[in-house]
Amino acid sequence: MPLSGLRLLVVQDDPAQAQRITRLVGDFDPPVLVVRDAPVLVDALTFLGDAAQPPVDAILVGLAPSAGDGTGVDVVKRLCGVAPAAAVIAMSHDAATGMAALSAGAHDHLLVARLDDELEQAVRHAVLRQQARPGAALPDGHLEDLLSAVVHDLKNPLMIAGGFLEMVVTRQGDELPETVKLALERVVRQHDRMACLLSDLGRWSSVMHDPLVPADVELADLVAVVTQEDGVAAGLDLDIGATPTLWGDPPLLRQAIRCILQNAAQHANPDGRTRVEVRSRDLGWAIQITFADDGGGIPSEQRVGLFAPFTRGRNRDVDRSGMGLAIVNAVAARHGGTAALEDGIEGGISVVLTLPSRTTSAANNEGTS
Repeated sequence: MPLSGLRLLVVQDDPAQAQRITRLVGDFDPPVLVVRDAPVLVDALTFLGDAAQPPVDAILVGLAPSAGDGTGVDVVKRLCGVAPAAAVIAMSHDAATGMAALSAGAHDHLLVARLDDELEQAVRHAVLRQQARPGAALPDGHLEDLLSAVVHDLKNPLMIAGGFLEMVVTRQGDELPETVKLALERVVRQHDRMACLLSDLGRWSSVMHDPLVPADVELADLVAVVTQEDGVAAGLDLDIGATPTLWGDPPLLRQAIRCILQNAAQHANPDGRTRVEVRSRDLGWAIQITFADDGGGIPSEQRVGLFAPFTRGRNRDVDRSGMGLAIVNAVAARHGGTAALEDGIEGGISVVLTLPSRTTSAANNEGTS
């Protein structure tokens, strides 16, 4: 979605941060106005009333670390009141200030340290809020963008709830009656499950709709990144055979491999370990990769439909979203390939990815252009 038509108001009293934000949003080429005195701005808008509604889609508000005590959060609350049609996005150096801003009505919160990576997404979601507000028509082809925005926005109230849960558990946990402790534990588990669902749903939406940027990538390198950087190696005994060079989008392929290995780890044997054999076969027109594990298997008659979203197979007691295999299938489909389930090791399961070669992909693209 192009962002050139988005109108932004940046409220930031730190000149260095104001310059940084202007540079970042300048990459999107929207009209930008920077204001450094937030209280004066709010007072002026309040005094002028409806006649001075700012013609902006999003307001980016920089908050000092002390804003959690109410000094800056009050500005957020008043901006939400005087500019109800705009999405107010708070920016701060710490999560506590952000949680206070969200409680005061901010639509989103960004950590200053992560602005470079997350500002564009936040601005994009601000556009979608304006397009999806009551009475507005959603442009054709942007339903997937709305899904991404909804997932993003639901994370904010969930973060607030998680913060208060953590506060109760850490500060008063020992003083609570046993029945309340048990109830609180259940609430925490369901909170974590919802957080997992939103995270996986966001990943699925990203896989389905983000631009595909294929390149040569080594399967061994992808597995190493997933196990070492994504923390998926715990409980896995990996046996990796000869690994080929794949033609595909590295971040998307990484997502698929992460889901496959997470699934194997979650269905470990009684000793807490799962053996996974990674094998590949060159079919000429495609590369076939098999991830075979020795965990709890799935009868062949129960495998139908397991690649659909929100479907769980082996252990339904595991607090996962049921989106893992859906993400794997989506990644394969985006590359013009397939995903399948077959018998694994000693009664386990195998996930088989078939990904077209670079030559096949180029021929397919020429045929559809």
